[in-house]
Amino acid sequence: RRHDLLREDLPDDGFDLVHARLVLSHLADPDAALARLQRALRPGGTLVLEDFEFAAGGEPVTDPPTLKAMRALVRASVDPTLGGT
Repeated sequence: RRHDLLREDLPDDGFDLVHARLVLSHLADPDAALARLQRALRPGGTLVLEDFEFAAGGEPVTDPPTLKAMRALVRASVDPTLGGT
């Protein structure tokens, strides 16, 4: 099943659990997507988000393999720090 989270509606209060893994960092407007996901939850529901965070403990990333991965993600318009916000 395909769904455009930024353009297509989700049912309000339609889900007990909403899970998004590596979704928000790929979107042009992750805040709007998050708001839609929150509205889709029933009262007392659970929202589980998993996304990128390369800045472990706020320290700068310096190892070459991780830097290479981060550059590739940025070139693909992915926010490699979204998971820490």
